[in-house]
Parts: sequence; structure tokens; C-alpha cells
Amino acid sequence: MCPKCDGSGKYAEDPTWYFTEATQNACVQLVKYLMGQLGVGADHVLRHYDVVNKYCPAPYVTNNKYKTSWTWNEFKAKLGATYTPPVVQSQPTSTKTYKTGMYKVNCDLHIRSDATVNSKVVNTIRDRGTYTVTEIKNNCWGKLKSGAGWINVSDEYCTYVGVVATASKPVSKPTAKPATPVYKVGKYKVNCDALTIRSDASSKASATGSIRDKGTYNITEIKNTYWGKLKSGAGWICIDKDFCTYVGALDKHTTVVNKEFQIAVKENGIRVRASAGLNARIAIGSCPMGTYTITETKTADGYTWGKLKSGAGWIAIECCVRL
Repeated sequence: MCPKCDGSGKYAEDPTWYFTEATQNACVQLVKYLMGQLGVGADHVLRHYDVVNKYCPAPYVTNNKYKTSWTWNEFKAKLGATYTPPVVQSQPTSTKTYKTGMYKVNCDLHIRSDATVNSKVVNTIRDRGTYTVTEIKNNCWGKLKSGAGWINVSDEYCTYVGVVATASKPVSKPTAKPATPVYKVGKYKVNCDALTIRSDASSKASATGSIRDKGTYNITEIKNTYWGKLKSGAGWICIDKDFCTYVGALDKHTTVVNKEFQIAVKENGIRVRASAGLNARIAIGSCPMGTYTITETKTADGYTWGKLKSGAGWIAIECCVRL
């Protein structure tokens, strides 16, 4: 949406930014169309401000109803009042029977919390990889071995490539347990485009963020077989081989959390706060772009906060580039 401004337009906090009625009505129609296409409700429609604390879009952050602008709540109400849930994906009309085994994903495929198209989307498979399905439900829904959730394994989305390999039980050692993957603390490379960070070691725990840079992260604790606790304190991630690769042991002296490092601020609108947290007082409305030194880190409200060496305050590390 493109706003207009009766002021200088130099600062996002200028109270004279506004949207025209035509712009807002067109945006409502577009967003409702996308909601229907993606199967999401109005509660999943967010402002730029809600995600990275950037003062955008200004009229819906200021919410002063300047000229023809609505408030953000009024915009959301127009989405919810006329929103019609997407058409439920019909079950295949064929009598084909799907079975457990290995399936190759042929498209970007949602992972859902249960075996139905109306269940919550918890993640998305984008790598066109091969995944192990251990249970079939509602004809064509397969449960991922990793515990991440359920996917639709019908021919439209996946290709069956074989049974799950199982180790034969040694005759001479009837009491021996089958070999199972053993995950350990260390460094893990994230291999998928978006890996959800959760508040606890479970796919049912609330999401606190996501990893999208396919970077390498330090895991300091293992829980529930394949859940790893991030050293930053941001939460837990699934380190199963479907999502991550173990690349080595932790560096020595990993307990040192106050070691100085540098970050680069590469966009306007990143706020500096008086203390670590989204509810802390804003010390600087928009941190100037440049390179800064961080002397201490803390975790709060789903972000890792870095203390600026200058003493100006705290900044969200996820909104910057670590050097």
C-alpha cells in the first residue's frame, strides 16, 4: 500500500501520513483473495511493524485516523467480517491405497498438525526431498517420522519410492535393541528454507520464531530424541536429519556469553530500546545504518537482544547482520 503525506515525508512517525479510501479498499480485496488462496484467517495478517518493529505502514501504526485513513483494527475487521474459509480440498476419488514408506515430495508442501487440510500449517517442505512416513490416516495423509506433523502423500504431491529400511534382528543376540539415531550437542547446519523455533522440545509447543538463513547454530542440550536447544536461548529446533546436519562439536569456552562482536544495521527503522524486550522504552526511534559493537546479549520476547557498546541501548540481533 502506498500512503500519502501532508508533511515532509522524511520520518515514518510523521502523523500526517494517510491512505486513500480507494487504496484501502483495493488492499482489502487483495488480502481477502490471498487469504482464500493460502487458507489463512485474518489473525495471520500482520503489519511490518508486528514482525520487525519497523514503523510501517505508518497510518496503521499511528492509528490517528488522519484524513481518510482507517485504524489497523478497522482494516482487520473488514477482513474478518467478509472472510470465507477456503474450499476444503477433497479427498481423492480413486480407490488407491497409500502405505507407509519413503515418499519424494514433488512441490512446496505444507506440514500440518493433523491429518486434514483444515489443520494448522506448522511448517513447509521446500527442498523436494525424500521423507519417511510411519503412519497413514484419512486415506492419503502421512505422518512424518521426525514428528514434525502430517503431509498429503497423494500422487498429486508425492511419489512413493520404497519401504522403510529396517535392520534385521541378530539371531545370536536376541536382546539387542535396534539401532536408532543418536543426536548430541554440537553445531548443526539448517538445511531447509524455514525451520520453526519452538518454546519447548515438541512440535506442539508454541512457535517463537523461525530460521531462514540455512546457517549453522550451536545446540547445547538434547531433549525428546531429536530436539535441540539453541545456545542463544531463542528456543528449541528439530535437528532430525530431515532438517539439519551435524557439522561438529561446540567451540571451546561456549559458556562465554559476553564476548564482544559486531553487527551491521542495513535498513532504516530498527529501534534501539532502553532494555532487552519489545515492551521496553524506545531510546532511538531509528538506528542509523552502520556497524556497531555488541558487548552483551539477552533473550526476551522471542529475540536475541544485543547491548550497544556506545551505551545507547539494546537492539534485536535478528533484525541486523552479524559480522
